[in-house]
Amino acid sequence: MNKHKTILSLFDHSGAWSKPYKDAGYNVIRADIQDGIDVFEVMEDVIYQVVEGNEEGIKVTVYGILAAPPCTDFAGSGAWKWKDKETQPANYDGSKTIEFENTVEHSIGMVLATLEIVAQLKPEGFYVIENPVGRLNKLVPEVGDPWYFQPSDFGDPYTKKTGLYGKFNKPMKTPVLPLFGSEITNRLSSKQKNARSKTPEGFAQAFFKANQ
Repeated sequence: MNKHKTILSLFDHSGAWSKPYKDAGYNVIRADIQDGIDVFEVMEDVIYQVVEGNEEGIKVTVYGILAAPPCTDFAGSGAWKWKDKETQPANYDGSKTIEFENTVEHSIGMVLATLEIVAQLKPEGFYVIENPVGRLNKLVPEVGDPWYFQPSDFGDPYTKKTGLYGKFNKPMKTPVLPLFGSEITNRLSSKQKNARSKTPEGFAQAFFKANQ
């Protein structure tokens, strides 16, 4: 029943957030720079297909968009590095038509590209952008106000305050005690970037139930 519903999952190297949709038979399209798929290329491709579709009378759309852009330049846990980041070159070697003066501009650009994809595709069900508590909506006010949750709100017994931005149904919280504390800080080193950013399984399942 779900094979005709497409979920576009951006910045999704692990596949954890989109896994419940994949398991339920949705047509899940995952994109991540670590897998050779740049969000700016996705944006250009989406714009091209939407324009081409309009010319041919074909509606190009998706059911839902999941996006978890890199939080390095936004997360409050790295606030002490924010000023320095604004002087660090972006070293972005993707599309030659896009240039950024520093890493912060690059990060902002990825979020803006996500919003442009949303604007072009106009998802029928939902769209959501995830990022840890920090300054995302201050640097990109277009995302709106966040709805916050902790992994422990959905059965994973640790803390990592995270905000969701967009238009979606809020998942029902079934909290447990965060007995592991801040597991991301206590148990994972700074070199384990993918592990630290992986979507908690309990949250992924709860979000799917509320937005299927």
